[in-house]
Amino acid sequence: MESAYDTLYTAIADSPSPLGLRTLAKKTGIQKKRVRAIMREHEKNKKVVRVRPSKVGSFKTKQTIFCTPSNKRYC
Repeated sequence: MESAYDTLYTAIADSPSPLGLRTLAKKTGIQKKRVRAIMREHEKNKKVVRVRPSKVGSFKTKQTIFCTPSNKRYC
């Protein structure tokens, strides 16, 4: 069985555009609290990068969006 860490990372790596916490929680079926904790861990390990919502086209200020560092369009 795949761990939650791997599941979330593959969801972000497979997506052409950055994904928010809520979207990741819906896609994977993992609770938002747990998704947030795992994504912070990935961010510390430099596996993912946080993106400003204005770069993605959303002007929501309290939204947390992540993408892989190899995604040069947004990161």
